[in-house]
Amino acid sequence: MELLSSEDFKNTKIEPEWTAMDYLLEVVRVEQEKMQEQIFMKVKKNGRLKSKRQIQEDNNKNKRPITSYPSKPLLPEGLKRHIVENMG
Repeated sequence: MELLSSEDFKNTKIEPEWTAMDYLLEVVRVEQEKMQEQIFMKVKKNGRLKSKRQIQEDNNKNKRPITSYPSKPLLPEGLKRHIVENMG
């Protein structure tokens, strides 16, 4: 497994409104693509050529769904009022 480099992100479009989680998810996406390419090259080298769809199906078997988190912490209304009243 190779480390990621700036060259791996050359086709990545970064949006200004991204959060730290969005950046992390993009790094994971780029890393997965790079790993798939390495697997494809390894399989091709061994003479057992798999289609990109077959490789993706193999990778999706153990894939967990990505969940997004709320942008702001959810506070009870009473706590919000207390903060506003007592702390300005």
